[in-house]
Amino acid sequence: MLSGYAQNRFAEEAMGQFDETMNSKIQPNVTTCVAVISSCSSLGEPCLAQSLVKMLDEKHVHLNYFIKTALLDKYAKCRSLETAREIFDELGVHKNSAAWNAMISDYTRVGGLIAGYAQNGQSAMALELFQEMAVTKDLKPDEVNMVSVLLSAYGHLGALELGKWVVNFITESQIKLCVSGFNYLIFMYPKCGSMSDARQVFQEMATRDVVSYNTLIRGFAAHGHGSEALELTSKMKDEGIEPDRITYIGVLMACSHGGLLEEGRKIFESIKNPAVDHYACMVDLLGPVGKLDEENTLIERMLMNPRAGV
Repeated sequence: MLSGYAQNRFAEEAMGQFDETMNSKIQPNVTTCVAVISSCSSLGEPCLAQSLVKMLDEKHVHLNYFIKTALLDKYAKCRSLETAREIFDELGVHKNSAAWNAMISDYTRVGGLIAGYAQNGQSAMALELFQEMAVTKDLKPDEVNMVSVLLSAYGHLGALELGKWVVNFITESQIKLCVSGFNYLIFMYPKCGSMSDARQVFQEMATRDVVSYNTLIRGFAAHGHGSEALELTSKMKDEGIEPDRITYIGVLMACSHGGLLEEGRKIFESIKNPAVDHYACMVDLLGPVGKLDEENTLIERMLMNPRAGV
């Protein structure tokens, strides 16, 4: 029953059953411990991780590297970085891909949270861990690592050379990225100031989805390339990919940054049910060119539209 709860991600039920098991004379095996710890990781409560460790310690359960790796992932997801790093270091030569993934991904997530305060130490740590992993014998980063590091490199540090180092490593290691991996690359390059690299990655993709187009359109918008964003919107329609809410936000932003008033108007009028974000983009487009009356009319129209914001 316990394993069933754990495998089906019923975390609270698994934890309750595990507690009963620990209070009985039954000694849980490694598989059970790992399953419960992994299941409970979804709750994201630091105190729960501490309770698990306490129960295991009281039952004198040996924490082998399988259990430690599961605990590492648990602490990482609870943002208990210091404890997670201690377990990571304890693993020594037994570090596996799961352990590396947990540490790199969590440093990256925390780096993202504090990026607004310009405190990029966690992002730098993620890159440091990645580079250490890259030279470890018989242990190569998988796509989970690659995407996490790309996320860290693209904007938290704003470092194009670091990003290119990762890309070169991907190529040299013959690591195959899926569509989402390429999308992260397209996202990274504009953040690092290189639209040409973003465009090249996009053009070389064998398969693209709406996120691929949206990401490049937002990149064009950020760099003031309004015409390119409009062309890309037409191209995605030609390829049978329907623009979504995010697409129109991006292309309207591009028109605003590029001063393309008429083009922006046409795009806005083509949206069947404009959301608040679309109205906001149009207000940004109209304001700088002195179209205050039209801007006020647009705001009134938004307030009268019950579907705005949906």
